[in-house]
Amino acid sequence: MDSHQKEMEIKAISDLLPYEDGWTIKVRVAIKTSRETFFKNERKTEIVKLFLQDGEGSMVQATLFNEQINKFTELLESGKCYLISKGNIRPVNKKFDNVNDKIEISFTNATKVDDCLESFPFKILKSFVPFNEVEKISKGQILMDILGMVIKVRQAFPVPLRGKDKTTMKREVTLLDLTGDTIKLELWGDLATGEGDILESMITLKPLIAVSNVVLNKYEGEVKLGTSFISFVGINPDVEQYEAFQQSFQNFSSTAGWMDKISGPSKKIIESKEVKLANITGNNVDSLFCTFVGRVGRVLNKASPWYEKCIQCSSTVHPGGNKKFAYCKTCDNENTSFTRHYLLKLLVSYGIEEVYTTLFDVAEAMVGSPVNTFAEKMLMVMDQDKYLCPYYKNLVLTKAKTFKFLVKMDSKRAEDRAEKRLVVEEVLKIASDRIKKSSSSRKRKLDP
Repeated sequence: MDSHQKEMEIKAISDLLPYEDGWTIKVRVAIKTSRETFFKNERKTEIVKLFLQDGEGSMVQATLFNEQINKFTELLESGKCYLISKGNIRPVNKKFDNVNDKIEISFTNATKVDDCLESFPFKILKSFVPFNEVEKISKGQILMDILGMVIKVRQAFPVPLRGKDKTTMKREVTLLDLTGDTIKLELWGDLATGEGDILESMITLKPLIAVSNVVLNKYEGEVKLGTSFISFVGINPDVEQYEAFQQSFQNFSSTAGWMDKISGPSKKIIESKEVKLANITGNNVDSLFCTFVGRVGRVLNKASPWYEKCIQCSSTVHPGGNKKFAYCKTCDNENTSFTRHYLLKLLVSYGIEEVYTTLFDVAEAMVGSPVNTFAEKMLMVMDQDKYLCPYYKNLVLTKAKTFKFLVKMDSKRAEDRAEKRLVVEEVLKIASDRIKKSSSSRKRKLDP
């Protein structure tokens, strides 16, 4: 720190007041958003938002407009510390969510930013909510901070924004907390591709993450958490619970069956009513979710059970071979990036009943591999012996095996079900002894 920095009076974010002048704060850039463009009355405005945290853990949102973006955005890096002064402090607009209840900052041409060699760790001031208490919180409230160990990371993919002609990225991760409960967290936007990519690369290390300002979503009986635009993620954060969590996880992982708990079937497939296949195709089930037991008769697309989507508009594209880019007709782009997703089609039967089933990302449970790994290995041996790909062999060997399939009985797919076409929400392999024991008593167990 130079003599100029030593002379400055550093204020805590919590002490800043609206319209105050002559302040300097020492902060860490927790989040830097991507550049967004808006048009109002044919006037173009560009915005970048920063979420800044000081050594006490207090946060404030800072906004950069137009020329300030060009001046500061390359200088300010996420995770680094700076001395910032001479911005405009104003009261927050209560209509919008904010990391600070009282103030926010706007950069101006007079704003000054200096590098700070000192650093401080990620902090969360509120207590972490245990996963077994999440459902007690009202839907949509942005008041939860959570701490969990990452046990599964799905790939990021584009999702169309409602009412807008553009997409944002989404990624789902599964977390385990100190109670031994698991929950799914959806990372949105920059968090899906930034922190999400880091978590995907670290998955074998089972990193711990602290996430602030998450939203509770309850949809058709399933509870998920999602990040908001003011959420930030700390990977292996310096929080007081860290060592206790690590020790607890070591104790938990030494118990019998712990791996089944974190990677086994969901509560939904275990607790949903098991019915006859004929009840499903006849739309004669009185619950939203149900299961049926069936035997795989044929794998209809075992050589290529996947499809690719444009990362910009979500349209289906066809890259061909092992190419990294594809032509998107919608975007009219010869070199569009894409994401790959499972699309597995099976002919499944039980007794005299047969149905055609489609499995999307849940097909990973049958294949035993993330879709990109399977596709890349399969494309390498496509013109050779396909059995050189172990995941292809796994898929072929599912023929004549028996599984439990979870189906959602939503009204929009009633006609498809009547035509014996089902979309499977989850799949679970049935042990051979389970089949033998249940075959003689199935009539008593199944709904009429």
